[in-house]
Formats: sequence, structure tokens, C-alpha cells
Amino acid sequence: GSGLGTALASVAGDSLAAAGARAGALTALVELMDAAAAAAAEGAVSEGAEAGACGVDIARELGQNIVTIVSRIVADFPEDEAIDTWAEGTDEEAASPDGNPRPTDDDESNELVLEAALDAAAHVAAHLRSPAAAALNTSVEDLIARESWQARHGGLLLLLRVANAAAAAGGCDDAASAVEVAFTAASGHLWSLHPRVRWAALEVWARLLAAGLAPSRR
Repeated sequence: GSGLGTALASVAGDSLAAAGARAGALTALVELMDAAAAAAAEGAVSEGAEAGACGVDIARELGQNIVTIVSRIVADFPEDEAIDTWAEGTDEEAASPDGNPRPTDDDESNELVLEAALDAAAHVAAHLRSPAAAALNTSVEDLIARESWQARHGGLLLLLRVANAAAAAGGCDDAASAVEVAFTAASGHLWSLHPRVRWAALEVWARLLAAGLAPSRR
């Protein structure tokens, strides 16, 4: 189990690996974490606390690996060179017939890995009050506090997933707190100098409001 987890983490965290392989490895890591947690619960019932504790340790390690990889991915996406076309869309060679920028193969690969990372984060966040969820919250705080626009952009997208996951999990206090944190962070970036950060902040507001989630006092 731990050997497989190490191998999957190595592929998922390798920026030189194929996008499909990285995305698949992240998905497999999440499934392995769930399997370890389920085995821990079953072992605690059938074999005692010691067996259950072993499974918990494995699940915790896998969860921490997922959070570390996800944080690294969102902090690096996208590269600065990819922004001019996205923000302006004036390059005729990059424009599609409808006038919008045509995504390159690299753009699509980056998006695939980013979506896999955000999905993995949402899955971790759904395990309310777990060590992995706590580690994810700490990582998001760190990303939002960084100077890098990529880190802030990624942190906002993660906050959106965390808030939605908390709301879906049904924990009223946890959901309210996560939603409030997401709205507050997004509000502070609506006037960011970087277009991708502003867009991410707007996306947080739009998607949460569309889901019927609103800040408590605004």
C-alpha cells in the first residue's frame, strides 16, 4: 500500500510527466486514501484498535501527500507566458474563428492536471475535520498569503472547492465557516492587478451564489 502510494505520488508530482498520467495518478491516490480509511475502520471493528490505527496512519500519509502535490500544482499554474493570449486574445495566430483564443496543447494539458488537482482537493475537503482536510486548509492559507499571483489564483480556486465540499458534506458550522472564508478571500482579490486572480475571485462569488451559498453578513 505505502509502496504504491509512493509511486503514485512520484508520478503525480512530476512536472515532466504526461498530463494524463499525472491526473490519473492523483485520482488513484485519492482512491487509495479512501480504501485505507475504510480498511482502518473495518480493522478497528474486527481486529482491534491497533489494526485500525495502522490503517489510519496510512490514510493520513496518503492525504498529506495529496495535499502537498495539489498545493504545488496550483501554485505553478499557469505559466506567465500563457497569460498574454488568455487576457487579450489579440494574436491572430492564436485566435479561433469565433475570435476567442485557441487553447494550445500545453494549455489543455495544464488544465487537465489543474482540474485533477482541484477534484482531489474537493475530495479531501469532504472528509471534514480529518488531518488531511486540516492540512489542506493550512496550505490554502499559505497560498493566499504568498506574493505570487499563481499561488493566489490557485488558493482562490481551492477555497471554492473547499466551501462547496463542506456544504455538500452537511456540516452546518463547517460549511458556514468555509463559505465565509471563501467570500472574504475573494473579496480581497476582486481588484487584483492580475486578470487571472480577479477572474478567480469573481468565479468564487458567482459559483457560491449560484449554489445558494451566501456570506452571513454582506
